[in-house]
Amino acid sequence: MLTPPEGSSRLHRSAWWRNILNLTSGAFGAPFSSNTSTTLEQLPALSGRYHDGHTRCDGAEAATLCRGFVEATYTYASSARYFLTEQLSTSSPYVVLNSTTSMGRFALDLIHTSLLSYHVDALSAVAGYNATALVEALRPEFAILSYWGPQTPGYGGAVHQTRKGPLISVEEEAPAAMAPFGEERVYVANEAFGALRGHDGVLGGHHGWAECSLVMAENVLVQRLGLSPPSWVNASVYDEYVKFHAETAQRERRAGWHQG
Repeated sequence: MLTPPEGSSRLHRSAWWRNILNLTSGAFGAPFSSNTSTTLEQLPALSGRYHDGHTRCDGAEAATLCRGFVEATYTYASSARYFLTEQLSTSSPYVVLNSTTSMGRFALDLIHTSLLSYHVDALSAVAGYNATALVEALRPEFAILSYWGPQTPGYGGAVHQTRKGPLISVEEEAPAAMAPFGEERVYVANEAFGALRGHDGVLGGHHGWAECSLVMAENVLVQRLGLSPPSWVNASVYDEYVKFHAETAQRERRAGWHQG
C-alpha cells in the first residue's frame, strides 16, 4: 500500500483503488444484473471491475504511483437507465463527462460518492492516515460514458442478440458472421456474433463470453486459413461442439448440448 507523499498534491489524478488498496483485478458493487436496486437513493448503483480500467504507473516497483481509469459500472437494461440522461447526443456512441462543465461535474461527483461508498470499509481499515478522507477529497477530471440503445449508430453490432428478421436464420448467423464479406480475407471472432449449441445440437441464439470467440477463431483458422484441428481436442468433441457445419444433415444428426 502507498503512504501518501508529502502534501498529497500528486494524488489528484490518483488511481486510489490501486495505490492505496492494491486492487488491480476483480469486481465491486451490485451484481451484474438487468435490474439492480440500491440503498443509495439518489446515487447510481455501480457494478464495476478494476481490471477493465486502463492505468499507467510511474515505475515498476510495488509502491509506485499509478493514475488512470476504473470501470465504474458495466450493466444493462433498467440498471443502466440512470445514466441515460447523461448522454444527450446520439451522434456518437460515447460521451465525455468533463469536470469543467457543471453537468459533467455534477455527474462525476455522484459517481465518485457512490464509488467511495463501496470502498469505505476497506479505506477505513488503512493504517497510518485517513485514507477515506483523502479519497473523498479527490475528484475525477473526466469519465467516458457509453450508453448503447436503439438510438445509437451501429446498435445491433454491440449486443448479445441478433435482431430477428427474414434475412438470415439464427442457425446460420455465426458461420455467416465469421466471414462477413464472402471471399474477402476479413474475418470475425466475437462473442456477440457467435453461438453455442442448443439442446438439439444446432447453432442457436445462445452466447458465451469467451467460448463463442474461441469457436469462431478456430473455425476461421481451419475452414478459411487451412490449418488442421488441434490434436489435443477429441475428434468427436471437435465435430460436435466446435466445427461449424453447413449441411442440414450434419446439424440434425448431433445430439448436442443444452445451454443454460
